[in-house]
Amino acid sequence: MAGSTWATRELLILQAMAKAEEEGTEVETAARQSVPDLDPQRYAAAIRSLKDGGYIEATVVVTASGAVATVFPERLLPEGKREVGLWPRTDAGEALLEVLDDQIGSETDPGKRGRLAALRTAVYDAGTDLIAKVTAEYIARITGT
Repeated sequence: MAGSTWATRELLILQAMAKAEEEGTEVETAARQSVPDLDPQRYAAAIRSLKDGGYIEATVVVTASGAVATVFPERLLPEGKREVGLWPRTDAGEALLEVLDDQIGSETDPGKRGRLAALRTAVYDAGTDLIAKVTAEYIARITGT
């Protein structure tokens, strides 16, 4: 079985597309240049996978036999923007639990670690859906949106 190509193909393409969108440059060119050593078939497969996964909008031209003839990556979709950090994750509550787990794991002071653990328990008990709603409202207030 082949290994994951995410970090060496798809993620690089997403990051390049995000940068091109932010800079107002050609997304298609940036996507292709992000993986210059990738042969055309594998590049087309990566673009098709990103499209099928809901990460990007792309035109995929398929031959009568079903083979991919060419691909045109066009723009990031919300899931792609989340993946490269341009948009917040869908579940802010789960993300908060992950941050708290990281903080608990790296904290050396037992008192602080205990308070972080208590906070994590409270967040978990409140429910990630409620925490996500509260977090979204908090962000909206501090950003004025």
